[in-house]
Amino acid sequence: MSHRLRNYFLAGVGFLLPFGIAFVLLRALFFLISGMAHPFLHHFLGISPPGPAAELLSRVASFFITVSLVTLVGFAVSKILGKAFVGRIDDLLGRVPLVAEIYGSVRKLASLLGDQGGLEKRFQRVVLIEWPKPGAYSMGLVTSELFEAAKRSTGKELIVVFIPTPPNPINGFLVMVPREGVTALDLRVDEAIRIIFSIGLAA
Repeated sequence: MSHRLRNYFLAGVGFLLPFGIAFVLLRALFFLISGMAHPFLHHFLGISPPGPAAELLSRVASFFITVSLVTLVGFAVSKILGKAFVGRIDDLLGRVPLVAEIYGSVRKLASLLGDQGGLEKRFQRVVLIEWPKPGAYSMGLVTSELFEAAKRSTGKELIVVFIPTPPNPINGFLVMVPREGVTALDLRVDEAIRIIFSIGLAA
């Protein structure tokens, strides 16, 4: 009887766990986005008097205001201001000490994530490499191949491989591996990211 109850419990956990994780992530995203305009609504407009209902209303209003403003900025940059304006802003901020390094890195990441092709089209293929030590293998995503540049420096043909770290596939390590040390995997990039995100449970 206890064995059967345990199996029922595990089956329930397996069914509800994806919903729980999705709820936690969406809740965190909601509070992150709504928190941008929430202080303005709370302190300056005075539409959020004390009370749970008013606080929730203020959060929801802040969420839609933030999303609307971001969408409006995206429309203005895409249809009105154009790439030349964005290029001038990038060039201006790129000349400011300390800001240039931070802004440049964040700008490239935002451009990568905002591309219509997403992460999947940025990576060439999924590979397996012997890393971080001999006998241990890691799944990686090929970003580019530095053949000529690497030959001049090392005499080898190196492939640039990004190794994501679960559960967040954005974080990881960037390694350069000789061509002969790379084994191609019969996986799509989205399948590999799904496996990494699930810490291997979706394999």
